[in-house]
Amino acid sequence: MRAKEFIVEDNQWQLLDSSQDKSHWGEELIKLVQTAYKNADLGSFINSLNDVKRSDWLVLDWDDCNHPDCAIFYRQNRPEETWVGHKIQGVGHDGLPESKRKVIDRVREQLAKDGWWIESSASGPSVGKYSGAPAVTDIKLITQLFPNSGVQMLNQAGKYQRDLPNGTTIEEIIYGNPKLNR
Repeated sequence: MRAKEFIVEDNQWQLLDSSQDKSHWGEELIKLVQTAYKNADLGSFINSLNDVKRSDWLVLDWDDCNHPDCAIFYRQNRPEETWVGHKIQGVGHDGLPESKRKVIDRVREQLAKDGWWIESSASGPSVGKYSGAPAVTDIKLITQLFPNSGVQMLNQAGKYQRDLPNGTTIEEIIYGNPKLNR
């Protein structure tokens, strides 16, 4: 799909997976993600075109303007990872209530599919929680998703902590349907 073609189909979610499309819409996508995460503790981790290019994007233009109004970015597993499928990394929106609703609805649809999941911060409101998707509470599954990361369950609702490769400890909850690579 060419970058300009997806905008023609207003109110239809479109996949941006080519480098050309990501380059064309990169600045718009960065703004959407920064708007969505402006109040998050760690802020946005999509701050450059290189950040945009690392993921695939589902985008939606639902209004009369010729630019994306909301987006979901995700990736597939890497060779060294123990899971298969699609891990949603985050969302973006223009701040309008309608855009927020549309992105949450689409996340809900994606998380209902086998192999789609999101790891959300346990420290505040999250798109995973708002989507209504089930939280993963199986410590064995979580440990298999993140081997050698010191996973510790913190409560019965699926909140856990784990260590990142850089030494940072995070508290997260998984929503959706992750699948292990067997």
